[in-house]
Amino acid sequence: MKNQLNEETVRRYLVAEQFNMVSSIRIQEFSGINVVAAGLIIKHKGPLNLGGLKRLSENSAKSLSKHKFSIDLSGLKSLTPKLASAFANHKSDLDLRGIRELSAAVALELAKHRGAINLSGLKTLSEESAEEIAAVKGDLYLRGLSQISVGVASHLARHKGVLYLGGLKKMTPEVAKSLSIHKGAIGLKGLQTISDSAMAHLAKTRGGLHLGGLTSLSDEAAMAISKHKFLIHLGGVKSLSDVAAVHLAKHIGGIHLGGLTELSIVAAKAFAGHQGELCLSGLREIPQEIADALANHEEVIYYDDPIASGTVEHDDYKTSE
Repeated sequence: MKNQLNEETVRRYLVAEQFNMVSSIRIQEFSGINVVAAGLIIKHKGPLNLGGLKRLSENSAKSLSKHKFSIDLSGLKSLTPKLASAFANHKSDLDLRGIRELSAAVALELAKHRGAINLSGLKTLSEESAEEIAAVKGDLYLRGLSQISVGVASHLARHKGVLYLGGLKKMTPEVAKSLSIHKGAIGLKGLQTISDSAMAHLAKTRGGLHLGGLTSLSDEAAMAISKHKFLIHLGGVKSLSDVAAVHLAKHIGGIHLGGLTELSIVAAKAFAGHQGELCLSGLREIPQEIADALANHEEVIYYDDPIASGTVEHDDYKTSE
């Protein structure tokens, strides 16, 4: 890891960029940056990767906050309230996944930031910090949390935007109920199982649901989620009963079922009446009668799609009504 990124090095980096030359300077390898260099590097047009920084002064942070694009500061391990407040005027994505602890005071200042914040390095989150960070005006990445309390869920539910909770391994009905008032998509691809009652609560959320980690779906859960009014990712589900398919077909909006490798004629006929995009990219051999039944559906996707299969999480499930 290189040491201090100074103004001379930044100028050489920017000159190379100006003439569309590949620079030998890897700014992401520097562990520090001085104030003058910070004021210059924001001239870089595009995302700014400073993931190697281990230390950052308040004045340098204020300069960096003027950058018009996303900033990767994933190398920082901690933040003070004053350092967090320096990014209040930044208006793009901020990667702080290196942060391991988030106090309520720091969360309060970070919430003033206008843009997505990646805090996926957090393994725990207090109710006090959740209450403050939920006010951020942008998507919130908290993929490092493997579980959350009802209190934390209640605060995060007030967040408006995409809420990434892909690290959660289980979800109680009580937590799901608390999240049910959330307005915005929720990423929950870490869940491998979920109770029918919890699914019923999640169906009330107002935004897409990424449930690509589920490998099965009960008839009751299918009936509950069919009432959801936004895009649903179920790309990990390997099979569906005919009853579950009939329920899902009543859902109005996109459904990603890229994990299915076969489909019954009953299910195909049911999905023919489905309204919205239907991803069946996992089907390898499609019997003629299945193809004929699905021909009446106007938005079926058959091609390979890692997003539909649930292996990749992306922003499509922001889709609203």
